[in-house]
Amino acid sequence: MLLHNIKLAFQQMRKYRLQSAVSIVSLAIGFACFALAMLWIRYERTFDTQHPDADRLYMVYQKEGLIVREPLAGYLASNLPEAEMVTKIVPGQNTILIDGVKHEINEMQCDSSFLKTMGIRVVSGNADFWMHRHQYAVTEEFAAKVWGKDNPVGKTFKSVWNDQELTVTAVVSSYGQHTNIPFDIIYGETYELNWYSSCGYALVRLNQRADGEAFVQKMDTFVVKVPETVHDWGKGGAFDYSGLSAVPLGRFRQVLSDSGETSTLSSATGLVQFRHIRIIALAGILLIMSGLLNYLTLFLNRIFIRHREVVLRSVFGATTRNIMAMLFTEYALLLVIALGCGLLFIEALLPWFRGITGIASARHAIYGETAIYSAVVMVVGFILSVPVIGYFRRKSAQHSLQGRGVQHTYKNFRKLSVVVQMTISIGFIFCTAVMMMQLEKLRHTNPGFERQNMAVLNIYDDNDHKAFAQQLNQIPEIKEWHEGYSLFPRNGMIGFSLGVGGTDKRIYCNMVLGAKDYQQFYGLQLKEGRWIEEGDKDCAVVTESAVKEMDVEKPIGTRLEQSKKKGYTIVGVVEDIFYKGPSDKAENHLFCNDLYGSSYGHGLYLIKYHKGTWDSLSKKLNDMLKNTETGKNTYSLKNCEEEYDKIILSELTLRKLMTAVSLVCILISLFGIWSMIMLDCEQNRKEIAVRKVFGAKVSQVLAQFITEYLLLLFVSAIIAFPIGYACMKPWIEQYIIQTELPWWLFVGIFLLITLLVTLCIGWRVWKTAHAHAAEEIGKG
Repeated sequence: MLLHNIKLAFQQMRKYRLQSAVSIVSLAIGFACFALAMLWIRYERTFDTQHPDADRLYMVYQKEGLIVREPLAGYLASNLPEAEMVTKIVPGQNTILIDGVKHEINEMQCDSSFLKTMGIRVVSGNADFWMHRHQYAVTEEFAAKVWGKDNPVGKTFKSVWNDQELTVTAVVSSYGQHTNIPFDIIYGETYELNWYSSCGYALVRLNQRADGEAFVQKMDTFVVKVPETVHDWGKGGAFDYSGLSAVPLGRFRQVLSDSGETSTLSSATGLVQFRHIRIIALAGILLIMSGLLNYLTLFLNRIFIRHREVVLRSVFGATTRNIMAMLFTEYALLLVIALGCGLLFIEALLPWFRGITGIASARHAIYGETAIYSAVVMVVGFILSVPVIGYFRRKSAQHSLQGRGVQHTYKNFRKLSVVVQMTISIGFIFCTAVMMMQLEKLRHTNPGFERQNMAVLNIYDDNDHKAFAQQLNQIPEIKEWHEGYSLFPRNGMIGFSLGVGGTDKRIYCNMVLGAKDYQQFYGLQLKEGRWIEEGDKDCAVVTESAVKEMDVEKPIGTRLEQSKKKGYTIVGVVEDIFYKGPSDKAENHLFCNDLYGSSYGHGLYLIKYHKGTWDSLSKKLNDMLKNTETGKNTYSLKNCEEEYDKIILSELTLRKLMTAVSLVCILISLFGIWSMIMLDCEQNRKEIAVRKVFGAKVSQVLAQFITEYLLLLFVSAIIAFPIGYACMKPWIEQYIIQTELPWWLFVGIFLLITLLVTLCIGWRVWKTAHAHAAEEIGKG
C-alpha cells in the first residue's frame, strides 16, 4: 500500500510539477537558511563550555570601551568575597617570524593566576616564564604545528611589530580554539600597573557557593575606591571608578561582537554580529512558514479539485484511513524531497558558511545537526497540517454531495493564506529596503574624517622608515602624503584625564598630534574657532563630544589641565569622529602640537592617492618594501575604505542574505496568488462563460478578480508596514548616523507589489476569460 501511495504521490507531483517545484525550492531554501542559522547560534552559545568550571567563570569589563583599568583584577581579588580567583588578561593577535616564515597567532598577556584559574598545566620548561621579559610559553598544539616533534624550549622567534627576539622557555596545555580567549603563545607582564591606564579584562572564577546572577547585579553598581596615586602625565588624586559589567565567559563573545570591538576575535569569526545571526534565523523561520503555508494551500486546492476522485475511492471501498494515508504520503514526500534539496543547498553554501562563522566541525557533523533542525521543522509542520488537511478532506467530500455552499470556510482559509504570505513578503521587502538605505547612509556619510582614496602605510623598522620616506615623492599614483598619527585605521591611542579649568570636572581625551596641514589632510570640519598652527604651544582643538562632556557654554578659551604645570587652551572645535563603527558613540579627541615632546605616530605614512590607482599603488609599495633588507616583514599597508567596510561587514552580509530571502519570499507569495487564481478560474469557469454569453466584457471579469486580491493586498500592507516600522526603527536608532524613512518608501513598495500581483492575476484570468464559452459550459 505504501508503494502504491508513493506512486500516486509522484503522479500528482508530475501533474502539478510547476507548483511542486516552487514548493520544493522554497521549502529547501527555508530549511537551509533556518538550519544553518540555528547551527550558527548553537556554535556561538557553546564557547568556553569545555572548561571544568565553565559555569563559574565570569568576564568583568567596562561598559564604555570594554577594557578595564589595569589594577582592577588585583582590587577585585582583595574586595570580592565571592571570588575564588581573579586574573587580568590581555588577549590579542600578533604576527611572528619563525625561521623567516610568518605566523598569525593568538597571544595572551597574563600572570600566574591565569594558569590556575583556567587549569593550564606547564608541560615542560620553565614554570616562571611569566615573570621574565622576552620569555614566552607556547601551547602543545602550536609547538607541534610549527616544530613538529622537536622540543620547542630554547627556540626563538621575532615579533614583526618591534623586531625583538623572543625565546620559548615553556610548553603549556591549552583548552582549544572554541573560546573567547584563545592563545597560541602566552607571556607575563613586566611593568608596573597604574589606575590611569586601561588594558585587557578581569577574569573571575567564583567560589562554588556564589550566586552568578547576584554577582552580575553587584558588578553593575560596583564602585572602586581608587587609592590616591600620582601619574607621570596626569594629575594625582583619589577618584571613584565605576561603570563595570560582568557576563559569563561564554557570553562575552556576544558582547564583543555586538559592540564591534572584535580585536580579540579572529577576522573570520568577527564578521557578523550575534543580533544579526538571530535575524537570519528569524528570516529562515518566516520563509519556512511562508513556504509551508503556500504548499498547504496548494495541497488543499488539489484536494478540492480531486474531490470526485476522493468520493469514488470511498464508493469503491477505500476507508477514511486509506484516503488520509494517500494524501499524507503525497504531502510528506514533498517535505522529504525539500529536506534533501535543502541539504544540497547547504553543501553549496558550506565553504562560504565556514568562512563567515569560523566553524571547523567535520562535514558529517554539520550535516547531522542541520538535518536534525530541518527534520524537527518538517515534523512540526506536518503535525500542524494534519487537522487542517483532515478537515478540508471532509469538506471536499461534502462538496461533492451538497454543492458549493460548504466552500465558504475554505475560501476564508485561502484568503487568510494570501494575507499571511503577502504580509511576510511586504515585511521582508520593507526591512531589506530600510537596511539598504541605512547601509548606503553609513557608507557615504563622512564619519568626521575623509577615507576615500586614502591608505595608511606603517613601517615598523626604523632603518626602513628613514630610507623609504623620500621614495614616496617618486610614485605618480600618490596625490599627497603626510607623516603622522593615523585617525583611521587606529594604531593605538594615548589618552589623558584632563581637568576643566575652574571646575572640579575631568574629561578623558584621546590625544592626537596634528597641526593645520593634518586637519586639511583629513578634511576635519571646524565648527567654531580656528585650527592650531605650527609653533602654537599649549593650544588645542577638541571635538564636539568633548565640549558636550565639559558642559561649558563657551569652549573657546577654556583651559584643560593635564597636570599642575601642563595644560591646553582650546582655540577650536571640530565635528565628532566616529572611527570605531557606526553604532558606537563618538569618543573625545584633542589635537595639539606638543605632548611632552612625544612624537608617536613615527613611521606612519598617511597617503592620498589618485582615484582608480589603488591596485597599481599597492603593488609598487609592496614591491619597494619587499626589496629592503627587513621591510618584507616589518610593514603593513591598509586601504582606509576597505578597512571601514570591515566595520559594517556584518550589516553588509545581513543585507545580502535578507535580499536573497526577500526575493524568494516574493516568488513564493506570487506563486501562491497565481495558484489561488488558477483554482478560482477552474471552479468558476462556467460562471465566467455564462457571464460572457450575457455580454460581460473581459475587462469586467478581470476587474472582479483584481478588486478582490488588491483588497487582500491592502489588508496585508496595513499589517506589514506598522510591524516592519516597529522592528526597523530600533534597529536604525542603534547607529549614530541614521537614515530617514520617507513616505515614498511605503508607497513605492505597495505599488511594486500591486504591479506584480496585477500582472500575475491578469495573465491567468485573461487566459481563462478568452476561452471559448460554449466549450466551457459543455464541460462536465
